[in-house]
Amino acid sequence: MRVCLFSSYFTTPALPPYVRYWLTELRNHCDRVVLLTNDDKTLDDESLAWLNAHAVELLSVRNEGFDFGMWQKALRQIDTCDCERLVLANDSCILYAPLDEFFAWVDASGLDVGGMLESQAYTRHLQSFLLVFRHKAVAHARDFILARPVEGMAYDQIVGTFELGLSRSLLAAGFRFGAQFSMRPRHPLDDPSYFFTDELVDAGLPLVKKKLISRQGPGGAIRRAVDEGRDPAPEAVLARIRDHHRISPARMQELFGETLARGEGQRRKFDARVRRYRLGRPLRSAWHWLRGLVQVGTP
Repeated sequence: MRVCLFSSYFTTPALPPYVRYWLTELRNHCDRVVLLTNDDKTLDDESLAWLNAHAVELLSVRNEGFDFGMWQKALRQIDTCDCERLVLANDSCILYAPLDEFFAWVDASGLDVGGMLESQAYTRHLQSFLLVFRHKAVAHARDFILARPVEGMAYDQIVGTFELGLSRSLLAAGFRFGAQFSMRPRHPLDDPSYFFTDELVDAGLPLVKKKLISRQGPGGAIRRAVDEGRDPAPEAVLARIRDHHRISPARMQELFGETLARGEGQRRKFDARVRRYRLGRPLRSAWHWLRGLVQVGTP
């Protein structure tokens, strides 16, 4: 049995198009797909009919603990003892291309745990927006997630305790893990999903962080793009995705339109950041040049 738990937070009664695409792709590779979403809303009849037609189960849970909190609540109710593969996924990214290559890579890798993207930020770990646990690693992941309370945890605490902690625990227990995509960081705290967006799109990564499209990505990634002469605006990222993956304008609007529109409220703040970083670019360049001279002259 191949079970997938997909966590998604949204407030509308209609199931967003990008969530539908995620669920469709996951259903192609899993026997059972469960949509976990916040319980402070009721889905409309059309969305419920869509889930039924695609054999996707719905489990509404209290919104606490972010994705790991939703997964924890689901694992308390869903028996995974006979599960040969457990897939944990969330909608922090928008999927825009099929998952066939990813799941084929997982099957061929022979790894106990496979992820879409590996990060070296803080410690080596798999980013949690898409994880596949196989065989004995299923029980290990379930026990790890269930053993730790999520109530009252801030986002950074969730990341440190669960995302980073789970990878550390897997390595300590002797499980082998890896990712289909991995980037060598320029700085030990770089999150590749934000700092290497262009390179990952070109490499074939089939998803992108929603925060990038809604203009809420980290300032460091925006500044890096400016320093490297790249356009940090989400429109530039979307154009690269559209051209590289040959996605029609109508499909791009369907998948990204809602998130891009939601980011309009951040446009003024985002543009101010970009202007500030561009004005400071000569000073940063001079500083790096001077620091290089000092390092060369140091015996």
